[in-house]
Amino acid sequence: MCANFIQDLQMDANSRLWLCNGHIGMEYSDKETRGISVFDGNSWKNFTEDNSAIYTNNIYSIAIDDEDKKWFATWGAGIVLFDEENNKWSIRERISSEYPLSSNILSSNTITFVERLSDNTLAASSYPHKIVIFDDEEIIHTFQLHEWDDNYDFSDFLVLKEFDDLYMLGTRYNGLRIWNSTEYPQDGGAAWQVPECLQMRAAEINAITSRVDQFGYNEYWIAASEGLFCYKEKPSFPYDNKYYPAGHYWYRYGQDSKKKQIFLDNRWKDQETPEFWYVTGQPYIYGGANTIPTALYVDPFGLIWIGTADNGFTVYDIENDLFMNYNIENSSLISNRITDFEYDPITGKLYIGTSKGLNSVEIGISSKKNTETTLNDVIVYPNPFYPEKDNVVRIENKNSLTMPLGDTHCKIFDLSGELIITLEKDHYEQFSWNGNNKADKKCSSGVYFYLISAPDGQTRRGKIVLIR
Repeated sequence: MCANFIQDLQMDANSRLWLCNGHIGMEYSDKETRGISVFDGNSWKNFTEDNSAIYTNNIYSIAIDDEDKKWFATWGAGIVLFDEENNKWSIRERISSEYPLSSNILSSNTITFVERLSDNTLAASSYPHKIVIFDDEEIIHTFQLHEWDDNYDFSDFLVLKEFDDLYMLGTRYNGLRIWNSTEYPQDGGAAWQVPECLQMRAAEINAITSRVDQFGYNEYWIAASEGLFCYKEKPSFPYDNKYYPAGHYWYRYGQDSKKKQIFLDNRWKDQETPEFWYVTGQPYIYGGANTIPTALYVDPFGLIWIGTADNGFTVYDIENDLFMNYNIENSSLISNRITDFEYDPITGKLYIGTSKGLNSVEIGISSKKNTETTLNDVIVYPNPFYPEKDNVVRIENKNSLTMPLGDTHCKIFDLSGELIITLEKDHYEQFSWNGNNKADKKCSSGVYFYLISAPDGQTRRGKIVLIR
């Protein structure tokens, strides 16, 4: 791996992980910038200014378009395009006497981000305070935010995220702005919204993502220097003898209280329910450390992964109201500074970028990404199975990451042939059994039989020895 301090992670169409390292301007970095790396699951390939067409090893952002072309935002050398299929590098556009700005795609070669949009165009920010939307051929659109003329910094724009019904623009010194339209943002357009949440107007915005809650409402999550925030769509609801109309509301997650809500009078209100307060023995967000969120990812199972500046990461299970905290003290993390997350839907691995390199963890495969059709021999482990020691016995499709797609199920029987439980596929699209029956009561020691059935009639049988 070329990059030690990982700045950005992106997965390409061939399930290969691209990563870069870089920093803004003359910021201090204890790690030398080392360009671009790509990992295919087994081996690494590295690109630097010595062996490729990039003119700097300070690469701050990566975007991969629908044609699997790679776009790299550099600090000082414009946007670099790598057409890997044709092994061709090109500059979009680097300003110098040798490479003049020929198409006005960028206002400078100082780039803070490049992001792919849903229509396969690219958005990038370049000094001075200009955002451009373009494709491989031409500029499509540009916009600026003139309201910030007195406060602009050359490195201010850090992230632009497009969602189904709006855009969010995060900055380094000027907080968050929301464009409430599906059209491209416009200079000074009426759809621009200054957040009602005052802390969002001056914070540094590190990451933005979205999630759909259990009721089908949109949630927008923002990692900022002021904490973790959620901008949430809500139906009308009663509170304090008032009836608040449907709309969007702000929440902040932190150490003093688990969750705070800002109401229409623009004041924080603590609620007197477990949803808003930590209860005795409950883990705190970030493990109770005084830190800030730096990276966000919503996995296929609805969990929110929250990277921090200096205490590892927190996994937030909203439906079960649970924070799970991991750092170098209680896991195999190589650094407590988390910079980015990226998920591979084919292998079910979540990659974790840090200030000292790369970690990965298997979190599972979404059923929507399961393409397996063959039920092979079955592996059962551990067998014998000791529930008090092993927690679960795994029942897996040999030489495959998953069981066959669709309604494949596993039935567990006792020696008399009585059905004990029918197992549904787990997060890994395989089966696991905790040794309990369908009433969630512990099964006694003995020999049990499994029968796996795929939708097309394929079956596999075997036995499990359970010992308590």
